[in-house]
Amino acid sequence: MRRLITFLLFAVCLRGGDLLNMNGVTIKKAAHWVGSADSISYTPTITKDVYTKMIPGMVEHEGDDITYAADTLTVEAGHVGDYKIQISVRFTAANANDAWRIKVYKNHVAMPSSVGRFIIRSSGSGLSDTRSYFWYLQDLAIGDDISFYMTNLSASRNPTFVDFKIYMEEMLE
Repeated sequence: MRRLITFLLFAVCLRGGDLLNMNGVTIKKAAHWVGSADSISYTPTITKDVYTKMIPGMVEHEGDDITYAADTLTVEAGHVGDYKIQISVRFTAANANDAWRIKVYKNHVAMPSSVGRFIIRSSGSGLSDTRSYFWYLQDLAIGDDISFYMTNLSASRNPTFVDFKIYMEEMLE
């Protein structure tokens, strides 16, 4: 019972602010953001090998210390450090086997390949494909902008997004 009361007090205190000092140990609340664009029909114009920004009108479901505006996620003050980002995309494409590459950008510059990028092969015939990916971004600073871009490596053809989800969280040490 004592452990349960301690845990509940801990949870209530942590929810009330960014920092908690318990028995001399300071614990920081992690910045996070969750959003989605559900049941949409968004068709960006894609030129072969040219990256196009791709967040289609996200709705924020939960967010603390990360803001979303103009298709970009921004790290707020007090939350510099490492972050993990997960995205899930579902889209349709008319041509089978087109290679669609998605990259993460920081401050409008593509992150290096070592950070990660992924390729989705389309099924064609209007079938939708769902893919998820994870990135680990180190040393984000206050005001860093994070966005996602896409290109078609096969031809200048456009996908139609029907679902898009993002989860971004600060990694605490």
